[in-house]
Amino acid sequence: MTPEDDLQQNDSSPEEAFESTARAPDNELDEMFASSVQEAEAEDAFNPQVSESVVDDEQEHDSAADRAVIDPAGDDPAAEEPGKQIDAELAAEVAEDLQQNLRGVAAVGTSQLQEAPSATKYRLVRTVEIEIDPPLTQPLTLGLGEDDWLFVLDRPTTDRFRLIRVPFTGGRGHVVVELEDGNAENALLDPVGIAVDHQGQMHIPDAEENCIKVFSPDGRWLQTFATAGEFGAAFDHPRDIDIAEDGHLYIADTYNNRLVKLTAEGEFVWEFEQFTNPETGDEDDELYEPGSVCVASGTAAIADTNQNRIVTVGQDGGIQGVLESHGAFEFPSEVRITEDGVIYVGDHSNLRVQRFAPDGTLTGLIDLRDEDAEMSGGGDIDIDSDGNVVMIDPVREALVVLGFVNPE
Repeated sequence: MTPEDDLQQNDSSPEEAFESTARAPDNELDEMFASSVQEAEAEDAFNPQVSESVVDDEQEHDSAADRAVIDPAGDDPAAEEPGKQIDAELAAEVAEDLQQNLRGVAAVGTSQLQEAPSATKYRLVRTVEIEIDPPLTQPLTLGLGEDDWLFVLDRPTTDRFRLIRVPFTGGRGHVVVELEDGNAENALLDPVGIAVDHQGQMHIPDAEENCIKVFSPDGRWLQTFATAGEFGAAFDHPRDIDIAEDGHLYIADTYNNRLVKLTAEGEFVWEFEQFTNPETGDEDDELYEPGSVCVASGTAAIADTNQNRIVTVGQDGGIQGVLESHGAFEFPSEVRITEDGVIYVGDHSNLRVQRFAPDGTLTGLIDLRDEDAEMSGGGDIDIDSDGNVVMIDPVREALVVLGFVNPE
């Protein structure tokens, strides 16, 4: 489940700032880190696949490798270099700033605010080592399939893509299929997600071609879904797809500001656009460029990206709840939900992943803005059976598994 941004850019990129920090002598570290944090927050990080306004889609490919990433060398690199200590006053200022951003979130389906904890970091569980030739070049999106298979869509050259299957524990990767860059049936233009059904069929949303393409387990093109709705409305930059246990497809049709439910054969079931907000009572509330969707136990969680919130919907298309921002989200671009209702949010502008209990309480945080840990803002994410985050590290061309540090 991969960005562009219409914010003004500084003269140097975030990765340059982070690299400069890594090279800077000890007495320059604080100044360089302060600059890199400001720049990183202005860049795309979580591979949101959507913009805060209508943008040039071609920039998505160009910017995918420009996200801020640093090599995760361990939990406390400073401990390995005794002479390199973080200034205590700076650390306190960073923690205080993040605490102000985390003013609290509303519980799903209620208006009660939950106090959010102060900043935490993360655990690097492992790097997923993939043996393949050529090595991963530009991993764009990933998805976990059945039987512990991991699917990765990589772009080894500018004119082709390859779909790789590898055991989740790592090892030898198998190229399922190579696809040209183009608009033919067996080609892709801007693949931004992947979902694998029980039969091993792979569903890939192509944002630029405005469709969902379905491929067989051995990589053959099967069909394309390009319209949905009572009047056959065409998809407009669909950014994400998930598949329910019963085979129904849930599609974040981003620029149409809707969630669409289809049968496994592509027949229209319903669309979710406007609703009565259970938190505010607004009868004319609506989605605005939803960027991600995940479904479990009959509940679909939607990242309503440009409104900084998560909306949950039942399998009948009725509103269930709204996880409002209240300062906790800034451009949330990835959402996952588990069978027991735990929600994970990839919050790209805040460079973090947050974990929420079904009642909306914040229970875990992966903070990727730590200058010591040297870890990325990341790309596409998924959740493994242990509740860890599987994430694309786009600059290092690697996949990593990160664990939460429970908030105090």
